[in-house]
Amino acid sequence: MKKITLLVLSIIFLSACNSQTASTTNSSSSQPSSEQNANSSTTNTAVKTLTGDLTVGKDIMPGIYNIKAIGDGYGTVSLLSADGEEMPFREYMASTEGKERLQKFPEAGDPENYSEEILGLTLRDGETIKIRELSISFSSVQYSETDKTKILTSNLSVGENGDLTPGTYDLKAVGDGYGTVSVLSADGEEMPFREYMASPEGKERVKVFPEAGDSEIYSKARQGLTLHEGETLRIRSVSIEFTKVD
Repeated sequence: MKKITLLVLSIIFLSACNSQTASTTNSSSSQPSSEQNANSSTTNTAVKTLTGDLTVGKDIMPGIYNIKAIGDGYGTVSLLSADGEEMPFREYMASTEGKERLQKFPEAGDPENYSEEILGLTLRDGETIKIRELSISFSSVQYSETDKTKILTSNLSVGENGDLTPGTYDLKAVGDGYGTVSVLSADGEEMPFREYMASPEGKERVKVFPEAGDSEIYSKARQGLTLHEGETLRIRSVSIEFTKVD
């Protein structure tokens, strides 16, 4: 009788151990290991929060960035070309918290004139970024060669190794910006395309500022823009989604 009891207890003990082992195994397989998490995090978008004067190539790498105002500051973000002769980007920016503070200071301007986020800012080696009275989060955006759609703003080059390859594109304004999109010929002597563009959200902002013109002059989209090798695009105060169709 004692032998039978011991045998039963042994079976129960072994079953419990196997159940615990299976539970541990299932739990481990259902959650990534710390090494897997580390590997996954390396593929995430790189983010930097910065303010002050920044040199592209030193303080921040060249590339495409989505930028966002954070904290309670409000102010300007400007981009100067490497030769200092051009300002391809300048925006008033503020977070939701910053816009609330703006309401207490009418001299700082209408909160509606401040953007919270800008998509696709293109930064080149040697350019200088000047951020005044707020902090900006820079999120790096990576596009592969097979991507047909890109969101970009600032000065862009057209070429096999440029920001956009030669071809035909459909354009669409995105975000809350409103501004101009221009194409300069390779020799810089012609401007075959110039358009005021704004998204529906951007058009609503235009209505707040009479000096920006009638909102009806701003196009939401433009189809079939053909870009050639060596041309330059100048995009001001609006982000544009480029979709290659040919």
